[in-house]
Amino acid sequence: MQNTSENLFILLRTFVLPHELAIVRGHLESEDIPCLVKDDLTTQTNPMLSNAIGGVKLLVRQNDFERATQLLKEWGYYQAAIIESPPPFFLYLDNATAGMPIIGKLSPEIRLLIIVAGI
Repeated sequence: MQNTSENLFILLRTFVLPHELAIVRGHLESEDIPCLVKDDLTTQTNPMLSNAIGGVKLLVRQNDFERATQLLKEWGYYQAAIIESPPPFFLYLDNATAGMPIIGKLSPEIRLLIIVAGI
C-alpha cells in the first residue's frame, strides 16, 4: 500500500474521555469521514491516565482534515475563547487592596492568598 495523503492519518483533536470522542467520531463518520482513535482503551481502563498520555486522540485522513475541522467549527466543537469578566468579589478585592503598601502591586489572586493566610 502506498503512503499517500489518502492513507495518512493525522491528529484532528484530543479529548479527555473516550465518550466525548465517540460523539464527534459518530458525527464525522456520518459525513463519510473515516476516523481512527488512539489511546481510548487506556483511558477506559484507567481514566486517571488520560491527562498523563495526552488524552484520547481522534485522527482523520490528511485530505479530510480541512473538511473535518470546518464541520467541528459548524457543530460548535471549536469555539472562540470566551472572555469573562472576573467575579464581583475579585473586582471588590482589587479595588479595596490596590492601594495597600507592598501587596497593592500584586495580582488580585495573590493578594487574596496573602489576606487569607494572614487570617
